Amino acid sequence: MRDDISIEYLDYLENIACGDDSVLKRSYQKLFTILSTTEFIVNPRCPRDENRLMAGVELRASFAEEYGYSHEEIRASLNYPCSVLEMMVALSIYIEQNVMDNPIYGDRTCQWFWGMVSSLGLGTADDRHFDVGAVIFILNRFMNREYEPNGKGGLFTVDNPDCDMRDIEIWWQATRYLNQQLR
Repeated sequence: MRDDISIEYLDYLENIACGDDSVLKRSYQKLFTILSTTEFIVNPRCPRDENRLMAGVELRASFAEEYGYSHEEIRASLNYPCSVLEMMVALSIYIEQNVMDNPIYGDRTCQWFWGMVSSLGLGTADDRHFDVGAVIFILNRFMNREYEPNGKGGLFTVDNPDCDMRDIEIWWQATRYLNQQLR
């Protein structure tokens, strides 16, 4: 059972992923629960995805600082491996703050997050249409890199990729996707 800090941390991640849209947050509670309890596993095919894992875990320090928790409290309460949700939220933040930041458009962190959800094939997995078996299948397909060569079924789908997206680390998949968005 999760303690109060774990619950508050999940709420923190959900708020980043949904921005100000509380209806969206309420509609996808089951998906957030599965994403937050599914360990992100680095596929041996792309060992540099360890960077995505580490960025996900580093979100815990940002949460601790923002909410006034000590590192000891965080280590005691959040002592589990990086979740898929943490990895996706951390990547969304990185994309927004370090690559796509544009004051004209405002903060688009949630746009990057939901783009990944959609590419995975989970955009329709709201609480009314939730199938836990299908979600777990999709997440395993993603982590096993059994999605389409253009990235469909993974985090980033691109048109006419210059390589098999399954063979490159998640960060390079993101850059190909973002370059396509800029065209």
